[in-house]
Amino acid sequence: MKKSVILYLPFFVLTMMFLCWRYSYSYLYEEFNHLLLYCFGFLIFLFVGSFLFFQSQIRTLFFSFSCSILVIELIIRLGTLSQVLSNEKFAPVERFVFDKLPFYEENSVSFDSIAGYRWNESGVTVQKQAMEATVFENTFRGNNYGMHSKREYLPKKQHPNIKRWIVFGDSFTDAYFLRNNWVDVVDSLFRQSADSTELYSFSINGGGIKNWYQIYNQLVYPNFEFDGVVFAVFGNDLDRDFFVMNQIGKKTLQKYYDTIPNYFTVSVDTKSISTNDNQKVLIFDHYQYLYISRFYNYLYRRYLEIKYYFSYKKSTKDLMTRYIHPIKSEINEEYFKTKYGEKYFLIVDLLEKISQSGKTIILVSIPEEYGLSLNGKGKATAIQSELIWLSQKYNTKYIDGYKLLLKSTNTDSQFISFDGHWTQATSDSFAIQVYKNYSSLFKDIKQINQHLHVE
Repeated sequence: MKKSVILYLPFFVLTMMFLCWRYSYSYLYEEFNHLLLYCFGFLIFLFVGSFLFFQSQIRTLFFSFSCSILVIELIIRLGTLSQVLSNEKFAPVERFVFDKLPFYEENSVSFDSIAGYRWNESGVTVQKQAMEATVFENTFRGNNYGMHSKREYLPKKQHPNIKRWIVFGDSFTDAYFLRNNWVDVVDSLFRQSADSTELYSFSINGGGIKNWYQIYNQLVYPNFEFDGVVFAVFGNDLDRDFFVMNQIGKKTLQKYYDTIPNYFTVSVDTKSISTNDNQKVLIFDHYQYLYISRFYNYLYRRYLEIKYYFSYKKSTKDLMTRYIHPIKSEINEEYFKTKYGEKYFLIVDLLEKISQSGKTIILVSIPEEYGLSLNGKGKATAIQSELIWLSQKYNTKYIDGYKLLLKSTNTDSQFISFDGHWTQATSDSFAIQVYKNYSSLFKDIKQINQHLHVE
């Protein structure tokens, strides 16, 4: 009997370590909590039952299992003490973020019925966290029209020889997460070379065709002098509803609307946001006098990270399947009507209005990580094929942003982990490639009709 007790001592110690670790957290993620409790509850049942019902082989198995965990715990402790192992991986989880949306400081953004929102001129501070890390953090100010641009916009040109381009895009082009967006970089390159070409970005983070349609018809066309329009299109931009952001105190609304909402509707929706959503952010208070096991901390952290990873992949699955994967069917009007519905008519109306007013149109595909890998294998993404078809049908010009980025010499990580947007270096590389290859198109409107589509 004494020998049996000695054999079970490591398992007893292991169980006590788990229970102390378990109750050192004021809150544990429910699924993992149940998983571990059921697992250890079953083992404890076997532990007690084996004294009466099981053979000595079972006891030896328990002894080996328990000793293995204790040895692993000892190795981790020695490794962290000697700094051979990173203590961060084995420390208690303090705060874990599941929310995929960025966090904005108060008074960063306000609702606008034309654009969807305006960035605050006095300053915007934005931060995004994924799991336990800060993915990006940025501070900038909106210009006089509430856009993320180094320029203050003037409705009238300062000189008749100026070639002014209006740029529409989404978060890749607005780039609220970067110091400088690619439009500003191209614009600054033109200024440095003393060219009379300027770019005004009316790009909307989260926005797409409905925001662009509203901005062009209600703001740009009635008020601004310009020569051409650039549509910098990401995968699902042509299928997006009207995107709105608004802040009231610490609450930030980020929402799509089928129709243009009024201020009252947006205000009510903003106030209804819950500020304590524990499913998105897990915050733990620890009772340090109970805390024991670094190994359990590692297991718990890995569980949360794997859950986040699959959640992130799931959130991007529809985007990849519907808008990035290569198209196998023929692209025609019926294809667009079926895929985009009423939004296709907005696309057509916008392209025809701009063309009929004598302005030049350039369509640009904005590259993302998965599409670049497809291009590297010789496969075009859905949005590339769609933009080529639109450019041919409506006599616009097309710049293949994927191929431009493939030419880039940037060897660093091109996209922000667990976010999908490009890094500052990648955005800058894209801008340099645009300027290097197509500055003549922007400088001289007449030359555009002499150029073929970018290959």
